[in-house]
Amino acid sequence: MTTRPAPGQSTPSDFNAILENAASFRRNFQVSEDTHLVSQQLGELIRQFSVQGRQVHDANIVATMQIYGLKDLLTHNTRDFARYSTLITVHPLVPAS
Repeated sequence: MTTRPAPGQSTPSDFNAILENAASFRRNFQVSEDTHLVSQQLGELIRQFSVQGRQVHDANIVATMQIYGLKDLLTHNTRDFARYSTLITVHPLVPAS
């Protein structure tokens, strides 16, 4: 569930469901914190890959992965992470059929 309305969405988001979903993630997954080291690595990635605008969000994910030693990313957004293929392995998240 997301806080951003989907195209054509006529009903407001269910914020209680959104908050419960976030709490469920915190209970069931280890959260990699955005630390000073992550910020330093983000600066390096911004320089190395000439990151601009909204691309900073993806670079921040990669910086966090690097600091925590994570190599694999599962995402719907494979195209935006392709530039980091020398650093991480990007796996497409395919919807269940």
